Amino acid sequence: MRGAVTPDISDEKEGRASMHASVRRAAFIRRGILIIGAAGLTLGLLWKLPEWQVGGWKAFLTPKELIELENHARGTLTLVLLGATLLLGLYLVWRRMAATEQLASRALDTVRESQSTERFTRAVEQFGSERIEIRLGGIYALERIAKESERDHWPIMEVLCAYVRERTAWQEGHPAPARVATDVQAILTVLGRRRREHEPEEHQRLNLSRTDLRGADLQNAHLERAALVETHLEGADLGGACLEKADLRGAFLNEADLVQADLKGADLREAHLEGAYVVEAHLEGADLGAARLDGAYLGGAFLKGADLSGAHLEGTYLYKAHLDGATLEGAHAVTAVGLSREQRGQINRASTDTETGDDYERQPDAERGGIDAPAADRLAAKRTGT
Repeated sequence: MRGAVTPDISDEKEGRASMHASVRRAAFIRRGILIIGAAGLTLGLLWKLPEWQVGGWKAFLTPKELIELENHARGTLTLVLLGATLLLGLYLVWRRMAATEQLASRALDTVRESQSTERFTRAVEQFGSERIEIRLGGIYALERIAKESERDHWPIMEVLCAYVRERTAWQEGHPAPARVATDVQAILTVLGRRRREHEPEEHQRLNLSRTDLRGADLQNAHLERAALVETHLEGADLGGACLEKADLRGAFLNEADLVQADLKGADLREAHLEGAYVVEAHLEGADLGAARLDGAYLGGAFLKGADLSGAHLEGTYLYKAHLDGATLEGAHAVTAVGLSREQRGQINRASTDTETGDDYERQPDAERGGIDAPAADRLAAKRTGT
């Protein structure tokens, strides 16, 4: 069987080779004919065109003068044709060089993509190792690829988020870990410092919803538009983090550090921020409807245009908070500290038997019990781990 097939394959190859040779010969012949034709046309023009040019002067010139004038015209025409030929040759050389460079660039891109795909696959495979150093190597290898390749950037972010969701899926009643797992924290760090210019699409969101990230270090992390629905971030460090337009509905941020965090336009409906440190945070335009902010510290926070409808503000520290244009209807703020009488006028459920409003403003700093006194000490102790 094999001996019967081999001659057919050999004959087919010979036939193809013969056909290619015939095509090349035909192309060579056509090229030769074109060159000969162009040369003949050029010679004809060099000979006849000067005669036509000086033909009108025959009555005024001697034969010798006519010949000299024709030769002069031929010389000028020859120079023009040589110049045009030179320019054409230079143009053709430039085109060939540009085409060669383009082909080389495409070939290089193909090689790079192939290498990137191979590196991507190898790095992902490292995630399955039981050795932490190998998993960390895979994480940082993916980070390098994401920085170098815009095409691979978002798939890598999705892989990293999927790994975190799988490793830290929230389990009811599960005790808080002593610290975040090393590989998970490494991924959170990578996500927080990623190249965001590779994410032009609005629908591209880091999805870390319903994960257990209690005590995570996300300081100064870039989590714009991130999906953190019902994510547990109790005691996490989000100081200076950018969470603009993030989806934090029902998230658990109890006693989290959100000092100077950027939460502009974030969705924090029904989020838990009891005892959270939100000092000087930017919450302009944020939706805090029905959020739990009991005992939270929002001193100097920027809440312009924020929606605090139905929010729980019992014992919340709001001294020097910027509440211009904020919606406070239905908020529970009987014991909130730092609200002016005008702001309390927006709240349906008000009280007159607490030391708030103007009475509060007259209290010395040491008696306010806000971020200026014991709360500052607690925040400092939390950050230093003492």
